[in-house]
Amino acid sequence: MKHLFWSLALFFCFNHSIAIVRATNKLTRDCEILKGIYDSYKIKNFESNCCDMENVDCESINSETRMTRLDLSYTNISEIPKNIVNLDELKKINFSGNNLNGEIPSFFSQLPHLEELNLSKNKFYGQIPKSFLDIKNLALLDISDNRLFGIIPSDFCDMETLKIIKYHNNMNSVYPSTCIREKFGL
Repeated sequence: MKHLFWSLALFFCFNHSIAIVRATNKLTRDCEILKGIYDSYKIKNFESNCCDMENVDCESINSETRMTRLDLSYTNISEIPKNIVNLDELKKINFSGNNLNGEIPSFFSQLPHLEELNLSKNKFYGQIPKSFLDIKNLALLDISDNRLFGIIPSDFCDMETLKIIKYHNNMNSVYPSTCIREKFGL
């Protein structure tokens, strides 16, 4: 009986330790990805515990601490790092006020929990990517103050979670479809 007790105790401790290591590994991975971004763009003030950083929020998700908000606004970066999709628990991203140009990347749709995306005050050109329609939790999209053009597709009206679209002050003009004007009061 004693042997069974110790076997169960060791089994419980071992499994509990694995769960802690697994949780730590995901947050460690999130912080390593962020450190890589900071190093690539020579952004200062990185802290090894990225959850203590002013521009990052973390929260417990399924008993694991994960990065859920990333604010890299006004950091002078010139491109959005593609590996941001590996921060798969992000809910809020802010890249406003940078030197981002070209077409808006479509890979944001790979972030399943994304609720807010701010790409304002950059130099993006082209049309709004249709891939944004695949961001199921998107509630706020700010693409104002860029060089975008075209019509905001009426398909955006079918997005149940989308509550706010900001698109003003685009150099080549972005026009809302009729349903966009009606749903968002634009």
